[in-house]
Amino acid sequence: MELLFDKYLEEWGDCKGRAWCGTCHIQILKGTLSSKMLRDEKQTLCRLEVASPQSRLACQIPVNAELHNLVFKIITDNDFG
Repeated sequence: MELLFDKYLEEWGDCKGRAWCGTCHIQILKGTLSSKMLRDEKQTLCRLEVASPQSRLACQIPVNAELHNLVFKIITDNDFG
C-alpha cells in the first residue's frame, strides 16, 4: 500500500493500514499470494459491494519477492456500477 500511496493515490489509507476502511481495495488479475487473509481484512472485504475472490486490501500485503510479476487492478469508486 505504501508504494502505491506514494506514487498514485493520495486518498488511500483512511484507516492507516489497519484493514478497516477498504480504501486500498485491489483485485489480483495475475499471480497469487501465499500470505493468508486475516479476520479484519476478510470482514472489510465482505462489506465491499465489488469484492471478489481475487480481492485483497493492499495494506495487508507484505512487500517481498512474491510481488514480482503480480498483476492487479486498483478498485476505485468509479468501479461501482
